[in-house]
Amino acid sequence: MKTSPGALLFALLLLGPAWGQAAKVYKWTDEQGNVIYSDSPRPGAEEIEVPTEPAGIVTVPPGQMPPAKDVMQRDGYASLIVASPSSDQIIDDPGGTVTVSLAVEPPLRTREGDAVRLDLDGQTLDTRYTGSEIAIPGVPRGTHTLQAQVVDRAGTVLISSAPVTFHMHAPSSQAPAGPDIYQPTYPGQPYPPVYPPVYPPQPYPPQGRPKPAPAPR
Repeated sequence: MKTSPGALLFALLLLGPAWGQAAKVYKWTDEQGNVIYSDSPRPGAEEIEVPTEPAGIVTVPPGQMPPAKDVMQRDGYASLIVASPSSDQIIDDPGGTVTVSLAVEPPLRTREGDAVRLDLDGQTLDTRYTGSEIAIPGVPRGTHTLQAQVVDRAGTVLISSAPVTFHMHAPSSQAPAGPDIYQPTYPGQPYPPVYPPVYPPQPYPPQGRPKPAPAPR
């Protein structure tokens, strides 16, 4: 069977995966001087091995393959700032509640499982927060250190804020505040107070007594 060089090479590319790395082609010249290519051998034909790998593709040994990149890799967070309480702020709250305000850039990705975690005095709070306004109740009197972190669904820290020191001021248990903390020590009195007379009222000057003499001049 005879075929043109272009048609034969196209067929070899299609059959390349089944043939392996190379295919055998036979070349000869006919009586008219035409160069003939064929996949069938014949006496006097030159055997040629034609690579079947597509142009531009190079086989790399497995040990030299570059590491695969995570196609799901995403950009991280640029900044995380504790806006409130501010540094060395004095908080006066009878219930010991601290309101924490955070500035996160870009906004917290809650749909992807990210959340805020707070460390108070080196102890991580159990709650995972999904907002930038957080209330922490029951903080005792004294000086405290607060730090915020953004973590992913697995708890891996993505970004941490700078620690902030604040001071909690609450009323002392020995000096309670409020208008009704003391019990009355005597029955309540109307205002102005009404005092019962200590003796029956007497006319002035008293009857039966001489009028006092005027003082000498």
